[in-house]
Formats: sequence, structure tokens, C-alpha cells
Amino acid sequence: MRVAGNVLGASIAGTLQYAGTHLHMPLFVVLGHEGCGAVEAAAAARLHGARHRSRIALLSEYIDPALGHLDLTLPPAALLSAAVEANVRWTLREVLESPEGKARASPGDVKLVGAVYDLATGRVRFLE
Repeated sequence: MRVAGNVLGASIAGTLQYAGTHLHMPLFVVLGHEGCGAVEAAAAARLHGARHRSRIALLSEYIDPALGHLDLTLPPAALLSAAVEANVRWTLREVLESPEGKARASPGDVKLVGAVYDLATGRVRFLE
């Protein structure tokens, strides 16, 4: 499923639950991408007080908790890259800590991984 900023809203969580429960999907990948505009908007709101239209502001609110531990001394491009990765990790954590994530019979039933896609090269970097 594609969703700006790879955020976990109710409809996404429901879709994941359906895929796991009824379709028995063995693998879920939270895939962010370098230069993500949604993450960039959230970082601009957090770091510079940027204001966004109502729905973009709501999207930024979903992403904001992921940005709490960024190294603000990084150059802008590296900061955005770190923010993208932090957001993927945040979404992974949200999925794992959700009632559905906790209700898995055992962690081996479904594999959940995070990754970042590089638009320029087409490479996918899987996170540890």
C-alpha cells in the first residue's frame, strides 16, 4: 500500500490486519524513500515552525514523533535522509506495538522489515 510518509493510520492498519489474517501474507515491508516530501514537510514544521494546509499538517503530526532524536548538526540532505530512516523505524515500531502486532501467534508467523528506497539509483537499503 502506498501512503505519503509511510504513516500508520486506521485504514492502513485495517488493510495490514486483513492481509495478515485473511491472506496470510508472510512479509510486510515498511518502505520509505530518500527525499520524501511528507517527511520533509514534517521536519520543516518541527524544526522551523513551517505551517501546512490542514491535511498535510495532520500527516506531519503522524510523522513528528519519529523526528525527536535527529542530529540537528547534520547538513540538510543528511538530516532529511536521517529523518526518512527514523520515520521508517517509527512506523515499524507502531506496527509491532499495535494490538494486531502484539496479537501475532509468534514473531516468526509474519516478518516485518524496514527499508529505504533510493530514487536516484533504484536501490533498496534494508534496515537492521
